[in-house]
Amino acid sequence: MDKYVIGYPALEKHIEITPVSNEEEKNKWFNEFVRFKESSKLYAASSGNISTTIENGKQNYYIKTEWPYQARQLPCDRVRGER
Repeated sequence: MDKYVIGYPALEKHIEITPVSNEEEKNKWFNEFVRFKESSKLYAASSGNISTTIENGKQNYYIKTEWPYQARQLPCDRVRGER
């Protein structure tokens, strides 16, 4: 079931931090990494904005969040790859 975990708990299970001498040091540097990413507005924690559904025995999830960046709209001919 761990393969269906999302968010920081999932990241913590899959991240590799080296060199560290013990689990306490790994946790310290993981927390520092998350703080750095949050201060850079790359990571954020929220609640109540995630909905899940079960389909074909698997869990799907939908996350609604504020996106602080504006995407640049290309002219239609550039979107299709035409020049």
